[in-house]
Amino acid sequence: MYKLKLVLIFTSFLGIAVPRHARAGSFPTSDKPRTVLFFVAQDMFREEALTAIRSELSHAGYSVVIAAAETTVATGMDRTVIRPDIAVAAAKPDSFAGFVLINGSGIDLYWNDSILHNRCREFAQAGKPVGAIGLATICLAHAGLLDGHKATIFPNRYAVRYLLEGGGRYVPNSVVTDRNIITAAETRDAHKFGQVIAAKLQKGK
Repeated sequence: MYKLKLVLIFTSFLGIAVPRHARAGSFPTSDKPRTVLFFVAQDMFREEALTAIRSELSHAGYSVVIAAAETTVATGMDRTVIRPDIAVAAAKPDSFAGFVLINGSGIDLYWNDSILHNRCREFAQAGKPVGAIGLATICLAHAGLLDGHKATIFPNRYAVRYLLEGGGRYVPNSVVTDRNIITAAETRDAHKFGQVIAAKLQKGK
């Protein structure tokens, strides 16, 4: 009961109105979907980034569906809990406008996750925006999506090295867009990151 209350409180705090199709477990396909898929670590995702990016997308008229490795409870770095709407393995790019990877200290468990890599590549191949913030950008590097792309990442020499080893061109800016790949350096850039993603989605490019 305690965990259920936390889930309800945090969901209310985020302002997430889970779409009817999300509650039913299916996601409709349309020519221009207005829903963005987020990926969070099952444990230790960054709540502030999730909240800020989702808020900017909501202002632009987009809803959010949260994915994780499993649909069991996911826990943030501040120990708030949510229940993801869908497992990332079941998410289909045709149902979503774009894909965003949320940062947090738990994201390192997914840097080499083949399922997450495949999903990122599918969105990119479909011409849809793929974004990552902070150390979540390493997932894109290991998926091969930064090869020949300008990108930013948390300003740490080890993180930058991963970006460069993935073929990325490091740019020390808060948010960097190169074609359909959008990256942000750290949590404090989350609102700007969300605004850039929203603008990209609205342009349809």
